Amino acid sequence: MAGGNGFLAKLNQILANKYGGALVAELPSEDEWEYACRAGTTTSFNNGKDITNGESDPALEHLANYNRVANGSPRPVGSYQPNAWGLYDMHGNVSEWCQNRYLRGGSWQSKAAYCRAAWHTQVSADASGSNQVGFRLVLRYRAPGGGN
Repeated sequence: MAGGNGFLAKLNQILANKYGGALVAELPSEDEWEYACRAGTTTSFNNGKDITNGESDPALEHLANYNRVANGSPRPVGSYQPNAWGLYDMHGNVSEWCQNRYLRGGSWQSKAAYCRAAWHTQVSADASGSNQVGFRLVLRYRAPGGGN
């Protein structure tokens, strides 16, 4: 994510000034996002449970803010249980941007089927803002001289 005047460019300029370019913030790839979401599991959800109901699944009861079209909004981070690696809100709450304009994880308005670890959807680059979409960042170490 080089150049530009957006949030990531500004954050990376701060990181460059403070750490001499050793740390770079980026959106995760889809593979990185799913790996972090699953936290070692191979099931639909990172609590080790598979989906049993595409609309409203009991496996998500303590795990996700979802399926609240009529009465809901994003919740503060940490309102639900984290995965085994301590990452919160990988299912539901807000769908998360990945590097290639795919959204992962589902949102507070999503049905259970859209909160699965494997679910994704691509969104146009010119899509308007939404309180159903957010992001988390990956910090990458860059060795001096440009190596990884």
